[in-house]
Amino acid sequence: MSKDIRIYKYEIPARPGQHKIILDPVEKFLDVQFQGATLVLWAVVCLNNSSYEKEEYSFVVHFTGPGVECEGEIDNYMGTAQSPDGLVYHVFRRTWIEGIQRVENK
Repeated sequence: MSKDIRIYKYEIPARPGQHKIILDPVEKFLDVQFQGATLVLWAVVCLNNSSYEKEEYSFVVHFTGPGVECEGEIDNYMGTAQSPDGLVYHVFRRTWIEGIQRVENK
């Protein structure tokens, strides 16, 4: 059976801190950039995945310099993007949510 692979774009809040976002089942995260004043990420999703369910992903956004509080460890650097007003955002994806370790096989 062939896969129905798509590339989708999702918005991430453009403010420092931890953000939980519901996404389609992600095969691979591709990039983080600004489109105008909106911070977005692109991901490869598989729509005919046999266990298709939207999932909650946790992202942490940092500015250059100041700290930000978040629960637990951060890892999985996603990218750095500069907003139209010159602020620089660094985006990380957390691999566990609500204290439960996610098993990464991607």
